[in-house]
Amino acid sequence: MAIGWELYKLREAAGVSTAGAAWAVGGDRSKISRLECGRMGIKEEDLGRLLDLYGVDPATRARLLEEAEQANQEPWWRRPYADVMGAHLRTHHSLEDASDRIEVVEFFALPGLLQTAAYARALVAQYYNEAPAADVERRVELRLARQRRFQQARSTKKFWAVLDEGAILRWRGRPSIMRPQLQHLVELADDPRYALLLMPLNESRVPYLGPVTIFRFDDQRLAEVAYTESPSGAEFQTDPSSVEIHSKRFVQIARASYNREATRRHLEALVRNL
Repeated sequence: MAIGWELYKLREAAGVSTAGAAWAVGGDRSKISRLECGRMGIKEEDLGRLLDLYGVDPATRARLLEEAEQANQEPWWRRPYADVMGAHLRTHHSLEDASDRIEVVEFFALPGLLQTAAYARALVAQYYNEAPAADVERRVELRLARQRRFQQARSTKKFWAVLDEGAILRWRGRPSIMRPQLQHLVELADDPRYALLLMPLNESRVPYLGPVTIFRFDDQRLAEVAYTESPSGAEFQTDPSSVEIHSKRFVQIARASYNREATRRHLEALVRNL
């Protein structure tokens, strides 16, 4: 992803259009867009051609070639889970690994990094209602593996999430699943890496915003990414103005939610009332 963002800046500095870059690697403009957004790896041959086109100095060329070789190593999820992951999930999970802060708003379910195995299993079985039980279980295993990777990451990595109280209350009829899930959220609320904010059911000052995840990076070479989902598919947005729109709405929703301490107290009350 750092390579993609740097290639974007090098192309812009060289005054090369996406069409010109695409011609150099024998592809189309969408290929250049995917490369620069970090949605696909880059072959050493293609990288060399682009660096030649952009007139990059030898030191930068050597560094980028070395970074590309490291980046092209097989990701942790490829062998065990590739067949139950679409292209958008592969990109999403790579961003999840690489980012330094993740900001999430969900309105119909709890975010995957916060789910217990039982909650994840019920949710996945409901969404993939025609999938074999073995596939459902492997999707759950993948979700739990993502959680372990986050837990094992550097201590400065942060996860901020706005939780929808309505999404919790819709599961009140399944206390055997929701009581352990809510207790898990209470435990995570005490972990400094997590900032959980509960949006009250009766809150009306909420700007329209579908499910969104914003990936932020300490490395200034990396563009922040907003990931959105809709019935028509998933989209990764790296344009700064688009990411800023989602960021401002995230802040608005966070301000309309309970703060961290009030969220913890409210979650404890929900556990008692189940």
